[in-house]
Amino acid sequence: KEIALALKKNSTLTYVSLIDNPRSNRGALTMEMNNYLKRNISLAGKKAEGLNTAGDALFDKGEFDKAIKKYKAAIKIKKELDNYNYSEKNLYEENKKKSEQKYEEQQRSLKRKTSIMNENKVTQENIKEKLTIFQKIVAETTVKLKDSTTISEKDKAVLQDRINEIVTAVKTFLNKDDIDTITESMKELASSKITKARIAVVEEDLNEIIEQQVKLEEGFRTEKLTIFHNIIEEMKNKLENNTAINVRDKDLMQNSIKDIASKVQKLANKTDIETITESAKALVTGKFTKARLGVVEEDVDQLIEQQNKPGCDITVTISAPV
Repeated sequence: KEIALALKKNSTLTYVSLIDNPRSNRGALTMEMNNYLKRNISLAGKKAEGLNTAGDALFDKGEFDKAIKKYKAAIKIKKELDNYNYSEKNLYEENKKKSEQKYEEQQRSLKRKTSIMNENKVTQENIKEKLTIFQKIVAETTVKLKDSTTISEKDKAVLQDRINEIVTAVKTFLNKDDIDTITESMKELASSKITKARIAVVEEDLNEIIEQQVKLEEGFRTEKLTIFHNIIEEMKNKLENNTAINVRDKDLMQNSIKDIASKVQKLANKTDIETITESAKALVTGKFTKARLGVVEEDVDQLIEQQNKPGCDITVTISAPV
């Protein structure tokens, strides 16, 4: 009877054995105890379901590490309830496994981004060093032009404007080899007589580099767009075959996918296209929900807004070896 009264207040105990107690009353008290145990089992089952639901919500937010903890807590309860009959082939275990996979992917992606940022930092330092050398040569050329006694002041002004235009263009270069090429051209100009024809040679070298940059960038961009559109088709197919999403939401999501595809065409930078492609891949390989699709569209809008800001150079992103 004391055990029954204790069970009445205890909502966590789900199993009691009285086999080793020969004086146990197998009648009304045993029935009362069983009722309390059934109540506790029901409460524990609901708690496990609640933890699983909370894990799903965290999964949808991309907080996979937190989702794993919720699923583990749900699994612990289920193991206690099922005891020796526990099987790992259940929803909680499947959800935990999916979260662990997504968490690993997320961590790999973060490491990759960190690595790219570090590489970019080194590249930027190299480019800065090369630009410093180039600007030093330009300064020498400018002094030589200013001190020239054979060039009229009018021609000096014209030539200086052309040199300034070369400098402005070179400052946008993101490849050190291109900067080296123009620096060598400028060295030849500085070491010889400054004339319109010799400045035209530097301008020819500059224009050739810019043409190559445009061709390279457009080629890379076209390649990245092709990959992106393949992912878009996979998204459409996955959405169409998803039986958990109602028809109305499917129509809305298909329209969102079309909008995303259209907006990505406006992105001029291949890196931005890659970023959105990775976000789209996550929908294809993971959970595909209206909210997560909305996040992708927000990311596209943000990149376009950033691209359209005054002073944002969107045309020169060269991937040639540095």
